[in-house]
Amino acid sequence: MFSQLNNLFQWFIGLGGPAIMFVIITLLSLGFKVKFSKALESGIRMAIALTGMTAAISLLTDALGPALNDFIKSTGVNLHITDLGWAPMAVITWGSIYTLFFAFVCIIVNLLMLFMNKTKTLNVDLFNIWNISIIGLLVEYYAHNMIITTLFVIMIYSLMLKNSDALKPSINQVLNYDEN
Repeated sequence: MFSQLNNLFQWFIGLGGPAIMFVIITLLSLGFKVKFSKALESGIRMAIALTGMTAAISLLTDALGPALNDFIKSTGVNLHITDLGWAPMAVITWGSIYTLFFAFVCIIVNLLMLFMNKTKTLNVDLFNIWNISIIGLLVEYYAHNMIITTLFVIMIYSLMLKNSDALKPSINQVLNYDEN
């Protein structure tokens, strides 16, 4: 039984980020009672966005590769890493099934901290969970322990919420924002 579930899970992950996100976003939307046509559209849009970003990254890499090789030959500088910025990292991270797990954990942590009056911050910026998730993915890669990884993500996310609370007065002052 466990072997069959594992095989099903591995098959699902083998579909790749766009297909996984299509299924998950569609099902999540349906879970929130969104009309089927809108839920399907949301899933398709997410899959198209991930596919487009992946294609753009591939095109950039293919286009820059020869130029970088010529640069190395002419200067003698040997570069082993190409930094394309935050967008490819976000796409790669959101392509991982673990990111959805981390997002779920972060939502629960945020709600619990609000309920227990440990924070005054409600984080509605779910896209940027990828910042926490990439750290979680790195911890999982090195620790090979989902419990340690989850605890680490909880700790980092809790600190982020506390930091938001601590910075709120300064940000209000800089932006000349009056809450009254």
